[in-house]
Amino acid sequence: MWLSIVNEGMKTYPIYSLLLVSLMLIACVKDEKQASNSIEGLWQVNEMITIYAYDNGGFLDEDVVEEQGDLGSFDFGENIVDYEFIRNDTLFSGQENWTLSTERVNEGFIRVTKFTLKVGERFEFDVAFGDQTKNAEKNATEMRLIQMPGEQEEVYFQMMMEKE
Repeated sequence: MWLSIVNEGMKTYPIYSLLLVSLMLIACVKDEKQASNSIEGLWQVNEMITIYAYDNGGFLDEDVVEEQGDLGSFDFGENIVDYEFIRNDTLFSGQENWTLSTERVNEGFIRVTKFTLKVGERFEFDVAFGDQTKNAEKNATEMRLIQMPGEQEEVYFQMMMEKE
């Protein structure tokens, strides 16, 4: 039988299994749509934390640079973002395509929605909306973009932003 749940008595519940799968798909699409709608608009970067980690003869040392104030902005259109921000006295600016994706991941004993924002080929951020509670992505006015070290960026940094 197509998609069914079988219990110990070998009874099948195809309607319930179809309903369960449908609800899971709807929830992910809903989260992504709410987040995309929230991202569109003008965001001001008001805080930045950068961590430089390096090997010092077998020991891992790190330097932390914290910045606050008017550090730049991101203006998200439907598919294009104009950005300009300063990180540790370096200006980053451009106009790129952006995409937002979601996936369900394990976090402790529960599954949560993880948001990933890709800005052109330059940046790939983990995104945290507001207080990160359920539906915090809906009509969000605060957002944190987190860039992990990788091929594009050799440092960890996060930007705290507020929507205008």
